[in-house]
Amino acid sequence: MKTIYNFSVQDAELQDIPLKDYKDKVLLVVNVASYCGLTYQYESLEKLYKKYQNKDFEILGFPCNQFAFQEPGNNKDIKKFCDSKYGITFKIFNKINVNGSKEDPFYTFLKEKKPGVGGTKPIKWNFTKFLINKDGEVVNRFGPQVEPMEIESNTGKSQLPRIIEITKILNGALMINNSTQSMDENVLKIIKRKNLRDLMSYVETIDAVQQPEFI
Repeated sequence: MKTIYNFSVQDAELQDIPLKDYKDKVLLVVNVASYCGLTYQYESLEKLYKKYQNKDFEILGFPCNQFAFQEPGNNKDIKKFCDSKYGITFKIFNKINVNGSKEDPFYTFLKEKKPGVGGTKPIKWNFTKFLINKDGEVVNRFGPQVEPMEIESNTGKSQLPRIIEITKILNGALMINNSTQSMDENVLKIIKRKNLRDLMSYVETIDAVQQPEFI
């Protein structure tokens, strides 16, 4: 099955970055702009990143100038803006098109996997967000108005904390010692198989399973 790991993107220095470098990490992919009414979301994106960056979570920002020409600068200008205005520490990539005949193939894939409202594929505006699990599967799409911290809140719109927790288990970050003897044996079997889909399904359906803590 095709995943994001089949693609490469370019960073701000135009170096090719295989997305397989992000394997076993939860990703939030965002098309960003410096002069948009939603640019303030950089602040909460950075807050979200700092909270989870040591827990196998990354944010990938892709500047785009297709929406009211609100990202006119070059990569150097964009990086300077992000650094000076918001102190951004997550990775900002090369400026790209996210719609149209010259759209980046990575975004073509994202839109095919998770169309927007009414099944429409085009990105509607800056700060559209895609959530990707540790298997490289696109699991959710959020419109520009959805705040980054809403994605974290697990209010039914997303499962970011849970996906990250499960990823930590599957990556072996949870120490399996004598304390796990009280853990549901079905969960332990799934962990040993390293099957994310099975574990998420089981956690969703069995309320009695205790959520693992972050390491």
